[in-house]
Parts: sequence; C-alpha cells; structure tokens
Amino acid sequence: MIFEPLTKEKKNYLESRFDGIYDFVEQIGVGSFSNVYRAYLRGIGDDDENNNDSTTLAIKLLKPSSHPTRVSTEIEILELANGHETISELLMYHQEPDGEIS
Repeated sequence: MIFEPLTKEKKNYLESRFDGIYDFVEQIGVGSFSNVYRAYLRGIGDDDENNNDSTTLAIKLLKPSSHPTRVSTEIEILELANGHETISELLMYHQEPDGEIS
C-alpha cells in the first residue's frame, strides 16, 4: 500500500505529540485500530552519517476508539514476542491521560 506523503502540518502535529523526540518521515501502515509511521530519534536520522537500520523506528499510534483491553492484550503479545524475526521489538509505549496509548 502506498500512502500520501506527510503534510507539513501532520508531521508537525505528530512530532509535537512526542515533544520533538522523533522525526516522523512517512506513514508505513494503517489498520482498524492504528496508524504506523517510520521515524527516527531526533538527531539520528537520514542525514546522519552514522545512520543505519537500527536507528529506524516504527511508531504505532492507536486510535482513541481502541478498546483498553484490546490495547493491553496487544502490548502483552508484543512483549512476549520480544522482537521475533517477523515482529518488531516493542521498545516502549506511552499512555496518554485520556486513556489513548500510542
């Protein structure tokens, strides 16, 4: 699936949600409960001469309508999978005050 490039507004919005820690590059996935974006830790991105695959992150933003039990189950499964060869390793997750987990 090919996604539209991130608009400047969308990129700024995503980056502001995480206090500018990440540099969002493009959307790489979509599902019923989430959107997934390719990003880098700020200062270690495409223009960094030391950039390699280990600095690329997939940031999954769950939609507010996701049921809390479903979200908790997904987090548990990702922790158990522990970076299996076909599943990205869960490095961290963030739960916002309104219950949305991103």
